[in-house]
Amino acid sequence: MDVAVLRHELLAWFEAFSGCVRRCDVAGAEKLFDERVIAFGTRNEMLCGLVELRERQWLPTWRATRDFRFVADTIHVGLSASGSDGWGTALWTSRGEPGGRRPFERRGRASFVFARADGQWRCMHSHLSMTPSGEL
Repeated sequence: MDVAVLRHELLAWFEAFSGCVRRCDVAGAEKLFDERVIAFGTRNEMLCGLVELRERQWLPTWRATRDFRFVADTIHVGLSASGSDGWGTALWTSRGEPGGRRPFERRGRASFVFARADGQWRCMHSHLSMTPSGEL
């Protein structure tokens, strides 16, 4: 398959996933991830499998998140030589609106590892975390 097409598909994955976060569309997001995914998140050190990712990270976080977006000019993607595996990184922005607390700006970074099967990219590993403070 054409490298440009594969790269375009990975970029489209970022938009699809960010749309799922904005809509709190967990079912849609699950279609973008492998059921064996291993993830690091803003709420948990490590999550093993799609069920754990959904229950312990996505649901509690997305319900309190507004306007999640990847910063378009920071999205970088790459492919393995065979084109069957890929990776992507980006910065993201959102607003946190936890119940009863004042809204606040949330910024962070993300990295993803992908495998391509049946003509679709599935995330095998994700890491979303808040922007570091820079302090040691």
